[in-house]
Amino acid sequence: MMKKLLILLFSLTLAQSFAQTTKEKTQNVPINRQNNRIIDTALRVIYVDKNKSERTSAVFINGKYVTNSIFLSTFKMDYVENIEIISRDTLIENISFGSQLYIKTKNNYMPKFISLTAVKDKYTNLKGKTVIFTIDGDFINENYDACLVDENHLLTIIVDKFEIAKEKKELGLIKILTKSQKNLEDRNQIMLRGVEAAKNK
Repeated sequence: MMKKLLILLFSLTLAQSFAQTTKEKTQNVPINRQNNRIIDTALRVIYVDKNKSERTSAVFINGKYVTNSIFLSTFKMDYVENIEIISRDTLIENISFGSQLYIKTKNNYMPKFISLTAVKDKYTNLKGKTVIFTIDGDFINENYDACLVDENHLLTIIVDKFEIAKEKKELGLIKILTKSQKNLEDRNQIMLRGVEAAKNK
């Protein structure tokens, strides 16, 4: 829910910045005309300044600090009984947050907290190796030891790896899919297609 709100706000900001009339922007720039619209096809290189990252909320589930909003992407909001937001600057473990988000779950649900490092050690053969995590397609740039997810809400863990040929280094890639509605529907579609393919043989 919070993740969707942040994405929406980010999208609106981008839309406003790109929606300005671009007469001077399109001069000396390769353009395509499509349905009477000018489409800017110029190559752009954008550097992300990690020092200017957005200040997120410190998230607490049933009173337990779970680092930040990444946990929410692996947490089923249907189990939420109450949400309280306190807008004040907070410093936790040398991380500065703009607010605190307290979530209380319903009595019949207890999240199963597990760090991404523990996910790697428990479910993959990449223990002790350098890895990159994605959750539902989003790269996670956090301390994997401290970054908690809800193990109950994990659907698929895809273990992959790629080699940096020049340096002769191997990097692990762990893709986590959660039990989101879309992921569940996609899995069901694949299973149905598999059954149909088997019938047609």
